Amino acid sequence: MKRIVFLVSMCLIAFAQCSKDEPISELISQLEEEYENLGKVETSWKEGDEKIETLWEEGCGKELYEDFFVVDATTPKMRALSFNIWSVDVAVIRLGPNCGDYAHVLFHMDCEDSNPTTQIKDYNWNNNTYGSNSITWLTNYGIQINGSKDLTYNFCLLPYYNSDFPGNAVHHGGPWGLIVLHELGLYNHNGYHFVRYFDNEDKNNGNKSKLHRFGITYEMATKASNGSPTTPFFYGLNRDPGNSNFQFASFSGGGTNDPSTLSHKFKDWGFPYAVFSKYPVITGHPVIEIFSDDEDSSNINAWINPYNNTTERNNQDRSFVKGGTNTYLYATRVKY
Repeated sequence: MKRIVFLVSMCLIAFAQCSKDEPISELISQLEEEYENLGKVETSWKEGDEKIETLWEEGCGKELYEDFFVVDATTPKMRALSFNIWSVDVAVIRLGPNCGDYAHVLFHMDCEDSNPTTQIKDYNWNNNTYGSNSITWLTNYGIQINGSKDLTYNFCLLPYYNSDFPGNAVHHGGPWGLIVLHELGLYNHNGYHFVRYFDNEDKNNGNKSKLHRFGITYEMATKASNGSPTTPFFYGLNRDPGNSNFQFASFSGGGTNDPSTLSHKFKDWGFPYAVFSKYPVITGHPVIEIFSDDEDSSNINAWINPYNNTTERNNQDRSFVKGGTNTYLYATRVKY
């Protein structure tokens, strides 16, 4: 049987070091930093796994550490593994080392292998040219490109409220957009959502997607296999199985592409993030173009209407996402 020891052992170490003079927030910060330095740790909790009892040191912040555990009469159970995928609604682009208290998803897309031209560029939105400004604000954590010209998207998963993401819903693609995770979406009216279907590399496809929550890594399910408590599945961010689906919700600005009129006040979630947009949603913020070189042979890139599941395989411009047999996406920074 597997021993689920990682979080428990780290907590016991912290308890051993704990004193009433050391704030519990500092200990939690230390644990998070230690975990990040360990690299990948993948584990899952299954029925019948051995359960590790723990001892709590009184006066050492027990109450706050209970956020990591659900303690009943018999055994502690990791709350992380009961993560409710329906508690989040949208995905934004992660720009820092973490997503605060929220889960994050690593979505690796295997782009075209033969003469690949996938690239990420600084984009001058006001004259439709390319600049020479640094793009590390996006590529350090948000959207990365490797030596094989594959793309890795890093998303923070958040709840959705109108007050958090101001702006009006708009048909068929507005100045900016969010990824919507669920089939029912944010609106009930046809046209506010659309899906971009990416035909990824066919040969030796290396697509992968993982969800991280409380230091636990979950392999994400494909559309073919659906999901389970330990293999989350999102309708709007998934594999099919070797290709990719991104479902977007589109929002309007102030009626023009001039960023001075895009006076949205996005919520500060406690970490830096970006949204998809070809134009700054905040005056002076940078924009980047991501070009995805999709599968060359028998390409089946598509635009999908999620309301009636109709598919169109043609070239379209949805402002922050456009393309035919390849795909262009645009991102702008919201919070530093």
